[in-house]
Amino acid sequence: MRSAEITDIESIMMLEKGAIDHPWQEDAIRALIESPCKLALVETADNGDLTGYIGCEWVIDEANIGNLAVRPDSRRKGIGRRLLKELEIRLKKEGITVIFLEVRYDNEPALSLYESSGYEVYNRRRDYYGEGKDALLMKKLI
Repeated sequence: MRSAEITDIESIMMLEKGAIDHPWQEDAIRALIESPCKLALVETADNGDLTGYIGCEWVIDEANIGNLAVRPDSRRKGIGRRLLKELEIRLKKEGITVIFLEVRYDNEPALSLYESSGYEVYNRRRDYYGEGKDALLMKKLI
């Protein structure tokens, strides 16, 4: 696992298109890599192919995870959990005390990961992912 680099942008975009309903644009991913108070981490296979990534941004002591994506053929191997844990470690070193995220209410694999990692639902955002597709708002104190 490592911090994402500019050369990872195309691979991150391809990963998002195969894993996320609303993938980010190149400029947003570039900002995660280049901007202060933002961070993107990637996990790669032995052959160097990107298998997962996570991105977040923070203000003062609060962070928000924007996306966590794992390549479909690499799921259920602990990649998402490792990315999340490493992100939490790095954010804590930055002085972050709470992490927020949104997850689609019916995304059972993601909900399971977040809940088993100590995240708690604190609210619901109606139609966040489209009509009838609510987001659960979650947070974790670190």
